[in-house]
Amino acid sequence: RPGANVESLPRFDNFHVNELSIEQVKEFTSLQLKNCGDKELAEKIITIIDKPENDDYKSYLSSPLLLSMFIMTFNSYPEIPKSKSKFYWNVYDTLCTKHDSFTKHGGYQHERKTGLQNEDFENILKWFSYTSLFKGKYSFDEQYLNGLLIKIKEKLSLKCSISDLKEDLTVAISIIIVDGLDYKFPHKSLQEYF
Repeated sequence: RPGANVESLPRFDNFHVNELSIEQVKEFTSLQLKNCGDKELAEKIITIIDKPENDDYKSYLSSPLLLSMFIMTFNSYPEIPKSKSKFYWNVYDTLCTKHDSFTKHGGYQHERKTGLQNEDFENILKWFSYTSLFKGKYSFDEQYLNGLLIKIKEKLSLKCSISDLKEDLTVAISIIIVDGLDYKFPHKSLQEYF
């Protein structure tokens, strides 16, 4: 990952991921959903992507991660939103309410150890993102994450433990990922959205 400083060591090769072409976007979508056994959904998504009125949004679908997020949200939001903020809200809503049902059958949902609602997590993420972006932080070690969550917990008068809050953010709704010893948003643009 850029900015981790490991890329400057002589024994490492640095690679950059190019944007996907529109044909690669279609192929990626087909392959992704073929593995889930849903060829019909792939065809619907490709039809939406091909519409001329959606040309402006092909740039963020050219990122494999953002394309994956769009595919994941498509059942609940079967259109390309006209604004990026709506796109990210759809992603957040899907992660909070439907992520487990997309990846696991039978309506399974991870238990939220904090008992917090989606709106509570949205407020936490707004405070967290604003503060961390203001300080130029995109990757968070354990100490930074704990310290900031403690301040947010006090500010919002939350009645949960920091360990439960971290568990919910990383497992129950998967909005923050663990990358080695650090915590990050799956994509920097999600942090910027909040």
